[in-house]
Amino acid sequence: MKRFNILSIVVAFLLLAAWMPVNAQFRPKSSTVPKSKNVPAPAPKPKAVKPAVPQQPDAQVEEPQVDKKNMLKGLQNGNNQNKSKSLLDMIKEKNQSGELLVDKIDPVAELKLKAKDGDADAAYELGMYYYTGEEKDFKEAFKWFKKAHNGGNTQATLMIATCYYYGDGVEKVDHDKARTYYMIALQKGDESALELLNLLAEDDETFFLQLLSDIYRDGVVDDNGKTIVGVDLEKSLEYLKRIADKGDVDGQIAVGKFYLEQESLTKAQQQEALDYLDKAVSAGSLEAMLYMAEVYEKGKGGVKKDKTQAKKYTELAAQKGDEKSLMSVAMLYYNQNPATAESRKKAFRYFDMAANKGNLNALYFRGLMLYDGDGVDMDKDAAIGVLKEAAGKNHREAKAKLGEIYLADKDKNRQDQGLELIIDAAGNGSNQARWILANCYLTGAGTGNVVLRDYYKAAHWMSLVARGSHSAQYDGLIAELKEKKDPFYVYLKGLKEFSDENYKEAIKLFKEVKKSSKADGQTMEAACNMKMNNYKQAAAQLEEFIGEYKEKTVVEENGKKKEVYEKYKCYPAACYYLGTILLVGEDPVPKDEKQAMKLLETAAKEGIGVANCKLGNIYYDNDNQNKALDYYQQAEKQWAFAGYREVASRLALAYEDGSLKPIFKGDEKMDKYIISLRSIPEDYNPLKSMLDETEF
Repeated sequence: MKRFNILSIVVAFLLLAAWMPVNAQFRPKSSTVPKSKNVPAPAPKPKAVKPAVPQQPDAQVEEPQVDKKNMLKGLQNGNNQNKSKSLLDMIKEKNQSGELLVDKIDPVAELKLKAKDGDADAAYELGMYYYTGEEKDFKEAFKWFKKAHNGGNTQATLMIATCYYYGDGVEKVDHDKARTYYMIALQKGDESALELLNLLAEDDETFFLQLLSDIYRDGVVDDNGKTIVGVDLEKSLEYLKRIADKGDVDGQIAVGKFYLEQESLTKAQQQEALDYLDKAVSAGSLEAMLYMAEVYEKGKGGVKKDKTQAKKYTELAAQKGDEKSLMSVAMLYYNQNPATAESRKKAFRYFDMAANKGNLNALYFRGLMLYDGDGVDMDKDAAIGVLKEAAGKNHREAKAKLGEIYLADKDKNRQDQGLELIIDAAGNGSNQARWILANCYLTGAGTGNVVLRDYYKAAHWMSLVARGSHSAQYDGLIAELKEKKDPFYVYLKGLKEFSDENYKEAIKLFKEVKKSSKADGQTMEAACNMKMNNYKQAAAQLEEFIGEYKEKTVVEENGKKKEVYEKYKCYPAACYYLGTILLVGEDPVPKDEKQAMKLLETAAKEGIGVANCKLGNIYYDNDNQNKALDYYQQAEKQWAFAGYREVASRLALAYEDGSLKPIFKGDEKMDKYIISLRSIPEDYNPLKSMLDETEF
């Protein structure tokens, strides 16, 4: 709609609103007032407005009979030949004939005095004078409209909305503010606001159609909760369709969503929604493509789920370069079962495109597929470069893969880097890194004591993924170990008896483990003795492994197995258990708090999560919260909350109040992560859960 037409409707409508309730309006005659514009005062509701200047006692004019709708349509269409003259023309004629003029009174000065004294109607009339006069001053008009609005004049509120709609008297066009003031007028109970909006929407101006659609969709209530406009979804949809039928893409999407966000639709409604959305898709709308993919993926609005259709629309979005869609399509091809050479090529191509747009997950998959020659020619050097780039940006799975590659390298420095990367990734929530780390501790990895065998740590890290992301791998490993009668299989059986409080049976199994892995078996035998209050025997068994010791192991060289002794600086779990005995003193073992703290510190430093929890609690109980939180965060890296649920709760509180910066870099948003910490159950024990579900 042209600016002239809208302004004509708004001004004429508001002038008419002021004119209709009164018998006559009088304008004083003054040489200072332009004769071309004389604007009558508005009519406060429900009483008639007082005239701008006193009426002459004998002057009476009959109320004009105005066909408001036809008059406004005439203005809207620029038709000056209407049978009903416009109100502006009538005012001009009366002004020229002298009917509205009185000698020796300056009406503008009179209005300003009233406005400054708080007369909102006078302020509004001044605003109209400056807005419609021959020498317009929009800034001055806006100032008086604002004053009138603050005084409760809702017609001024509508003019403020008009000023923002066109940028008259304000810094810039602001349709959001225009919308706000139209809504304020409605919420104040001015029914003429709705009438005006409907008139303005007659030429299908999108802004007004959308505003009316929203009004009827949500309804309008005043400050006291009284309904001004009731919810009418049919009318809301009618206005949306008028937008859509103009070819407006946003309108087409809005109609589609209007239908499909509802739970039950007829087949005809479903089809109409899909038709509107397809029009938007044909126009190249990325939003429509993504929404159509969601419709078929989730079956929105009762539409039958269709993975093929979902993929089709997602791929259309990807072809427009949408990063999220590129990643979605890449994953669809990557996870295709059965895979084909073509599906692998397409997966790599879409990962490559998404990576070029900065998607970190896509960068990781690009490196992974390059390393394996999956869907692309193998290039290990290029792959390592890509994985290093992703790892450098804190992608935990890239760290896990790069760590795994480095651990297999013959260079000891690379192996050290690999272990560091894997521990970091595992501590940041990578399940793949946790599984790799468990297997490193199970068998020992690398050369030169990079990773030494440690069944205690292997069981812990395995328990975090065994009944979840890596359940199939775990079940396969257990079957293999059982067949070989591997010591770790026996160790796990011992842990099962231990968790079931069958300590004598557990000791038998741990004694069997001792034959091939003394520290692993004897430490848990000591733990059983502690449970049976045999503290002296337990302490003696543990002391053997709190310092340097040698452990026999079997290695393979040139296809032949041979026994060798590897040097350990300590067995961390033994340090932890002995530290707990000495911390309180268990008869007949005397208390030795200094030695206990030293042993617990060693265990914590060597990756025993429960040692970090215990130390954190010691400092927390002694009002050293900062140091306590340091230990809690180390425990968090090992997700060692079994038996220490209060540690997770304290961490959650510290993250929530900002006293602690997060180190956990998982995919979850921080608020969701805090909820996950608080949601850890009282009986949380992933090791016991793993053992209970293992068929020995």
